[in-house]
Amino acid sequence: MKKFNIDEFIWFMIQLILIILMIYLKVSGKITYFISGKMMIYFSISILILVVYTLAQASKIFTVKSRNYITDKFYPIMFAIALCTVFLYIMPNYKNLKVSVNSESMINENIYEGMIEITNDNYEMLYDMDEYENSVIEIVGFVYKKNSDNEITLGREVVSCCQSDKSLIQIKVKGINNIKKGEWIKVIGKVNFNDSINLECMNYEKVDEPIEIYFHEKL
Repeated sequence: MKKFNIDEFIWFMIQLILIILMIYLKVSGKITYFISGKMMIYFSISILILVVYTLAQASKIFTVKSRNYITDKFYPIMFAIALCTVFLYIMPNYKNLKVSVNSESMINENIYEGMIEITNDNYEMLYDMDEYENSVIEIVGFVYKKNSDNEITLGREVVSCCQSDKSLIQIKVKGINNIKKGEWIKVIGKVNFNDSINLECMNYEKVDEPIEIYFHEKL
């Protein structure tokens, strides 16, 4: 006789929650924390496949219960899903509740004529900065290390496929102090070659960590 099967129902709910989390990652853009844009099509296909499996699982909710009770075996994956929910949704929203010192930019970017803003579309120029001597550029990155009281190394990571293959772009920036390692900053500076390739800081400010923390290699 068919009746409500708790084991199959729990497995159905786990699959449903996974779909919701995956859609949330895609819609919010936070999936870029883990994979590059060129892998997005495969991630979308994974969501569709999981939807099909979940629909098939729904048909098993009212079936004869197996003698092999497996409810307890779901606890580890349920715990993992709970952790993912905390780190992907609750923690970022809690962070956003804090008062941000950068709610209003202190940089007047209009005064820098011809300034080049470094984005995901043109970050490759950072590999050939010798071609841009005396150019003024704007870049957002994190403080990779402090070289001295007046110089830091700014970092920005590049992802080709996924987080495991990320690489680091390092840029020396002169004229910055009172900043801590790991903090995110927006820097406007002039490219020069006094000792080595570096940015001579013209202005900077602390900023919040961007949604897309990586540059992504193009297809």
